[in-house]
Amino acid sequence: CCGDQPLALSALMHSSDGLNVLELKPAADRDTETIERLFRAARQSIWRFDKETDIKRYCQYVAEEMRMITGFDRVKVYEFDSRWNGEVIAESRNDVLPSLLGHHFPARDIPPQARALYEKNLVRIMADTESPTVAIVPTLNPLTGRPLDLGHSIFRAISPIHVEYIRNMGVRSTITVSLLHNGRLWGLIACHDARPRRVPSYLRELIEFLGKTISMKLSALGNQARSDSMEKVRQRLQALTEVVRTARTIDPLISGLDADYLSLAGASGSYIALENASYRIGEVPADAELNALLDWLRRQELVDGVLAVDCLSALYPPALE
Repeated sequence: CCGDQPLALSALMHSSDGLNVLELKPAADRDTETIERLFRAARQSIWRFDKETDIKRYCQYVAEEMRMITGFDRVKVYEFDSRWNGEVIAESRNDVLPSLLGHHFPARDIPPQARALYEKNLVRIMADTESPTVAIVPTLNPLTGRPLDLGHSIFRAISPIHVEYIRNMGVRSTITVSLLHNGRLWGLIACHDARPRRVPSYLRELIEFLGKTISMKLSALGNQARSDSMEKVRQRLQALTEVVRTARTIDPLISGLDADYLSLAGASGSYIALENASYRIGEVPADAELNALLDWLRRQELVDGVLAVDCLSALYPPALE
């Protein structure tokens, strides 16, 4: 009760450490017309989503539709790279919050323990960065005498460091939706609002359903993109093999490789150093830089005759230039 008036609550329950954990919050009005409108919009969105075949265009459509459904000021789709650095690849917003489209964020912004929670808990909501935290009752798990595992909690408090980070962005409320690919975190949908926003349970459940659907579509698009890429590589390799097989000397062979050769690795340049000759294809560094790189390469351990890195400057600092 709140004074003499009964207080309507929304309840969620999950299991943790041998207990049933009950999470309570003030209930939002369940406006039937609003719920029907949201589900109708979500259904239409899914139908339209399914027609897209390009990942970035698809993510842009996701951002626009998610902002329409949530009403938040800004929705961004955030993709992780292999080192967990992130890039905002799609965004929909009004004029309240600035654009972050194209921004890159370092992996330390979302540390490993936070990423583990995102894989466990697909929707995280922060209603107000200024609201106080609420104590757990009882404080310790009575079965174990230890703090309760809140990994699956919907209303688990956000890290104070992350709350400060969000405040510094001028944001008061957030919804974060995990996007998974083959069970691994691929990216996030981040909804931001400059005002406090209480998200009803039915909307949270709808957003979680959309997140799972979007994840399945992204997995399908990613698998198809890889398949298409491998087929293009196979075709180019076949053509290059024929060129190599019929060539009488190496000089015209290398000069004839050019774009098809570079496209195998999506490269902008290649340098081939043989015992008595060297060849440049595309854009390559100056001679002095190449000679220093070759000296360094000769001292490295190769795997099956190959050294492959996706960030050379991390191993060889001069490459930063």
